[in-house]
Amino acid sequence: VTYQVKTVQENFHAEDGTVLYQLQLSWPYFAGKAGGVLQVNRFFEDWKNEKLRIYEADGDSIRQAALEIYRESKDSGWTGSWTERYRVSRVCTKGQYVSVLLDSDLKEGNLKKIPHRESYVLDLESGQQVTLEKLLGKSREECYQLLQEAYRDKLRENPGVYYADAEEKIAALNPEKIGWYFTETAIVCYLAVSYTHFRAHETDSYLECRLLLEKKKSREGYRAGNGQVTREK
Repeated sequence: VTYQVKTVQENFHAEDGTVLYQLQLSWPYFAGKAGGVLQVNRFFEDWKNEKLRIYEADGDSIRQAALEIYRESKDSGWTGSWTERYRVSRVCTKGQYVSVLLDSDLKEGNLKKIPHRESYVLDLESGQQVTLEKLLGKSREECYQLLQEAYRDKLRENPGVYYADAEEKIAALNPEKIGWYFTETAIVCYLAVSYTHFRAHETDSYLECRLLLEKKKSREGYRAGNGQVTREK
C-alpha cells in the first residue's frame, strides 16, 4: 500500500487581527479505489475536519485558551502565537491492516513544547477501525492482562526511574487510556508521562512497552491468539 501525506494549515486570530494560534494538520492519503481504502481515506478526512471544527468553535479548545491568555496579557507580556503541528510519524501495513501514528507538539508562545500522540489501526478491506482484541484474537480481559504485565516488566527494568507506587498505578489504570500501534515486529503500547506521573525523573515523553508478535503467512500478517504474543524482555 502506498500513500502520500496531505497537509493543511489554519491560522486563528484575535479580534484585533493578531495571530493567536497556528495549527498544521498532516495525515496519510492512501492510493487505491477499493471500498475499504476509500473509507480509510474518508476516516482521516473526517479526522481533519473534526479537528478544524473543534479548534474553530469549541469553547474548551486550545485555540480558545490562547485567546483568553492573549486578552489577559496582550498589554503586559504576550509571548507570541501558539503553534501546534501534527506530523505522520509512522505508517505500517500488515496484510489487510494499516497502523498510523500521528505525533504533534504544542508550543505556547516561548514555553517548552508539549507532546501529543494519536494512533489509529484500520482495516483496508472494510475501512473500519481495528481493536487490539481483534488484532490479537484475544478477549478484552486477556489483552488488558497482557498490557498490565508488559508495563509491570517495564517498570521493574529500571526501578530507580519510577515512583515506588508505579505498579499500583498501572494496576488501577483504565486500559482505554493506553494508546497502541503496530510495527513490523511488535505492538507498541504507550502512555503519556504527563498523564501517568510514573517517572521520578524526567526522561522520555511516553512510557512505552512492546508486545512481540510472531509472523505467519496469512493476510492478517500476525499470528494472534494461541499463545503467540510475548512480552519483550
